[in-house]
Amino acid sequence: MAKFSLDMSALTNVGKVREKNEDAVLISKDLELLAVADGMGGHNAGEVASSMSIETLHSVLKDIDNGSVEVPTDLDQNLSELERKLLFATNIANLAVFKSSKVNLNKRGMGTTLSTMLVEDNHAAATHVGDSRIYLYRNDEFAQITTDHCLATEHVEFGLLKTNYDLSSSRMQNILTRALGLKKDIEIDIFRMFPEEGDLFLLCSDGLNKELKDDELKVLIKDNIDKTATEICQIIMDMALSREAMDNISIIIMKINKPEKFSISRLFGFKRKSKPIKKLPHNKSLLLRSPRVEALDRRAVAISYSTKVLLWENRGIS
Repeated sequence: MAKFSLDMSALTNVGKVREKNEDAVLISKDLELLAVADGMGGHNAGEVASSMSIETLHSVLKDIDNGSVEVPTDLDQNLSELERKLLFATNIANLAVFKSSKVNLNKRGMGTTLSTMLVEDNHAAATHVGDSRIYLYRNDEFAQITTDHCLATEHVEFGLLKTNYDLSSSRMQNILTRALGLKKDIEIDIFRMFPEEGDLFLLCSDGLNKELKDDELKVLIKDNIDKTATEICQIIMDMALSREAMDNISIIIMKINKPEKFSISRLFGFKRKSKPIKKLPHNKSLLLRSPRVEALDRRAVAISYSTKVLLWENRGIS
């Protein structure tokens, strides 16, 4: 089966109220990796945690691909190779944030959400911790793939709140039950997905969901589905910023397009003269707001893996 062509774009904005942006987003075209993180903690620790988690994730996956790091053989053998390496990299990202918070008093208690997607051939895996979200738009249907790891969601699951309760209006929505970096060992949700041509994936921080409800997002995507990922990102961001925008807002769009046709010019890197191409860093990755990250020794890492493996079975999407 031919490989899909991926159209990816990302935007992050501080919003109208916050002084600093504690979100971080990543799109890596060489790895076909997407990630969004929403940091928390005082003394700038939130922005450190979010950027550190994403940079560590990206670095580990690059090291795995070039052979300088190996995924432990005892990691869940029921997972695919794609899922195992994404899970391993997510765990290392957690360890990096956790260790940094222990050695720096100003960073004590810092943490971050992290939602990621990694595509390989015609399969995809995703990991998720916190209340950032991953959505899928397919065949005019729009559904949230991830579950918010917050107190309000748990209250609904345990029957303490009605299932039709508006979680966005609850203070408990802001109380996370899981976040990256707070503990050495954490439970990570991992998803197995099978993208189809025409799919659109949306990754976002909770700042977007505070401004736009799911039905509004669905309409925006449906009405602009023929536009590029960059254009759709901007349309959604503009709409969110037209509201109160009290929190940082981050958006990543990935469109699954037809497989690219083979061409001699593409093989040898020839380009036809057309619109100017936006230059990305040499590794073909776009990292927004990425301060320097402390080096992490990955030669000897002992991690207790606690995961929830979820097979995405197109719940509510045909």
